[in-house]
Amino acid sequence: MVIDGVSESIHLTPDLIRVLAHRRRGVGFDQLLLLESSPNKQADFNYRIFNADGNEVEQCGNGARCIAQFVQAIGLTDSRTIRFNTQAGIVTSELLDGEQVCVDMGAPNFEPSSLPLNLPEKSQQYTTEIIGHKLPFGALSMGNPHVVIDKASMADLPLETVAMQLQNDLDLFPQGINVGFLQIQGRDALSLRVFERGVGETQACGSGACAAMVMARVWGLVDESIHVTLPGGMLQIQWAGLGSRVYMTGPTSLVYHGEMNLAI
Repeated sequence: MVIDGVSESIHLTPDLIRVLAHRRRGVGFDQLLLLESSPNKQADFNYRIFNADGNEVEQCGNGARCIAQFVQAIGLTDSRTIRFNTQAGIVTSELLDGEQVCVDMGAPNFEPSSLPLNLPEKSQQYTTEIIGHKLPFGALSMGNPHVVIDKASMADLPLETVAMQLQNDLDLFPQGINVGFLQIQGRDALSLRVFERGVGETQACGSGACAAMVMARVWGLVDESIHVTLPGGMLQIQWAGLGSRVYMTGPTSLVYHGEMNLAI
């Protein structure tokens, strides 16, 4: 759900966001995006991201595509390259033909403090114990925090149980964590399921797709341009390697638009 906060002032509360997020009594969404005028001259617009539980988060890769299409759809710009100011910094989205949008997601950050992750040293792979099973995982920030787990290392552990235990481990991840489970399909493809903070399993997660591709490449499993298949569709992710920026390309679709009284 995307709200135009440029044309008028919008005040959101966690309670209101939770009402709007309800899929039977509200609009229904995983994330709410609030478009605002940018306080930063380096950006065309500002946008804020709220999860369905009402908490504000730093980054949303799919949101960066959707909001780029939105500002054109409501006539706020005719530019095909749009820069957004977010809590995670400047994000640039480029509108392509066929309702495709390419987003410069920035460079991944592997420092534990960037998530934060309460471990003393940076590593390409960490290990934790869940239900008596030692489970390897990668951890990085794509503007928001992600854990990536190769399903091949999980034996028969249930994905949701693993995700919930990691997300509830505030000693390890004091600000929570998004958890992605990847399955390698080849050097140019992987499939992915993502459990997001404050939401649960989602149909798609753009920053999660980027995080999964980056960790798979760090582990030597994929090449620098791959397709990531999620339950909700497919994304193209490109990353040349350490020190490089990640580029995500995928489709957008305007489902409907309308007006509502936010004083509910």
